[in-house]
Amino acid sequence: MRPHHLRALRTAAALALTVCLGPGSARADRPDIVWMAGGHAASVNSVAYSPDGQTLASGSEDRTIKLWRVSDGQLLRTITAHTYGVSCVAFAPDGQTLASGSSDATIKLWRVSDGALLRTLLGHTNRVESVAFSPDGQTLASGSADNTIKLWRVSDGALLRTLTGHTWDVYSVAFSPDGQTLASGSGDTTIKLWRVLDGTLLRTLAGHTYGVNSVTFALDGQTLASGSYDWTIKLWRVSDGALLKTYDEETGTGVLSVAYSADGRRFAYGRHDATLVVARTTFLPGDLNCDGAVNNFDIDPFVLALTNPAGYAQKYPNCDRMLADCNGDGVVDNFDIDPFVKLLAP
Repeated sequence: MRPHHLRALRTAAALALTVCLGPGSARADRPDIVWMAGGHAASVNSVAYSPDGQTLASGSEDRTIKLWRVSDGQLLRTITAHTYGVSCVAFAPDGQTLASGSSDATIKLWRVSDGALLRTLLGHTNRVESVAFSPDGQTLASGSADNTIKLWRVSDGALLRTLTGHTWDVYSVAFSPDGQTLASGSGDTTIKLWRVLDGTLLRTLAGHTYGVNSVTFALDGQTLASGSYDWTIKLWRVSDGALLKTYDEETGTGVLSVAYSADGRRFAYGRHDATLVVARTTFLPGDLNCDGAVNNFDIDPFVLALTNPAGYAQKYPNCDRMLADCNGDGVVDNFDIDPFVKLLAP
């Protein structure tokens, strides 16, 4: 099946879901939006923050990449990138290089400062759905409509490893901050966590009802965000795969891409209706009073969550006690004290 036919089927599925669910079906949480921007001529397939958090890149079905200033949404540069739609974009850790994947089955590396093409990687047999750099910038992961994940050496473009296991297109790949784990989201509705060293499958996360278009780790590696054509963005705890939060408003007719800011306090997502959204996250480990920051005002709530769960739930009914799980082991206990103190440090 041709890529554009597949995308048409995915779009139709999203529209069918809209008709089936109706406008009033269990829609509860609206993200705290900072700004929205138009400008692309077709759906925004991918968004990525630069490492310094000052620039946002967006890749579109209109074959272009756009760079935006995060502070006010100002458009900085447009790159005419591929011969078909741009499926995915990702910054290298040093912020100087941007990778993009396309329906033309290629991966391209660009110099951010002037938009110059640096290298083209060939090897996938179908649409490249996602690209992601390892934290050290030496490895690039890619997910494709050929149902595989590939790991590449950036310096020379050599193929290092191919991971198999998904039963449909791999729409998204993302490295954990320590570079040891790779997450993948697929049209088979699942998210898989892999050990990078040897390609072992570690865990499968299930919960979305349509294809998972995007996955991304928070900076601390404890939380994973996913976006889907099922109208939702979901936040997951990596240690045990628990579902922490589901956003189902201001998601248009489907979420194609999600990205965390460098400090983990904001996330951006691109929608199928060609809209880009930036919102504040409401799940920040250590933020026990849910004010959007981890600081000394969280000390008393942390102690309460640790020593008196019922009292914490009563005093902070809109917060999740698992925000005190600062070491990410899935349990709130004394082992979270030192990690919490480190989060308080400037």
